[in-house]
Amino acid sequence: MTPDDISDGQFSLLATDDPQEDVVRVAVSTQDMKQAMKPARGTPYKDVRIANKTRLADYGHYRLTACVDAVPGYQYFYFAKPKTDEEKWTAVHTYGGTFDETWPEILEGLRFVEDGSAPIALRAPDANDDTGVGTIFVNRKIAAYVLTPETTQECNARVEIFQADTPFEGLSYPKPNAGHVSWDFGPAGGGSFTALHPRIVIKRPPLQYRVVSDATPGFVDAPYQQDLIFPATQFRTWRPFMRAEPVFEGGLYKLRRLTIYPPPKPKPVYRS
Repeated sequence: MTPDDISDGQFSLLATDDPQEDVVRVAVSTQDMKQAMKPARGTPYKDVRIANKTRLADYGHYRLTACVDAVPGYQYFYFAKPKTDEEKWTAVHTYGGTFDETWPEILEGLRFVEDGSAPIALRAPDANDDTGVGTIFVNRKIAAYVLTPETTQECNARVEIFQADTPFEGLSYPKPNAGHVSWDFGPAGGGSFTALHPRIVIKRPPLQYRVVSDATPGFVDAPYQQDLIFPATQFRTWRPFMRAEPVFEGGLYKLRRLTIYPPPKPKPVYRS
């Protein structure tokens, strides 16, 4: 576009996603405009000091949403229909679609078992031994758990389009973010996994080591260790969730909100 294609006060109506709603765009010469003369966002069209205002009866109540540079010497002033909160959060267009989505693992079950079939021999302080060091045997602690495996699938979704004269706020929605769970029992073993899960408490009571000293079995207590506590993730399983994608476009604040539906679960797998 050249300066010959634009003039001060040039009035245009721009189509939006709502066929019943337009955006007003007015070309404004910046030659004599001072910064202090620029209207604040939200000023009604009828109150803005610009030349050749037209169609005030229809659009005088529209509110200023942005002043954007056009060609040299001009700016575009955009005006949009003011909305109540109810109108703002009423979708102007809704349709279905599909999106590739990765769904994290789900913890279906977890328990710890003690395995005494092959204890681990360790050297440790022993007051009963002349050398002050004895041999201890520690049973292994094994985690047995069942997980629904992670999967990436093409998922059905509902897409809602919203538009307004003011920004969209409060767009924080729960998401299926996996949590990391880990444990370390020292010589008895450790492990970890990352998945959706409920609240998990891993008990770590005082341990007893079996001591061999002069061929006479005995026991010593290990230091007490606090339980491991992992708060539940926001999602404990796959379920529909929302994703918000706000933009400012064509003089309007727009929001594309997706509701993504999970695929069928694959067969759970056992791990230890």
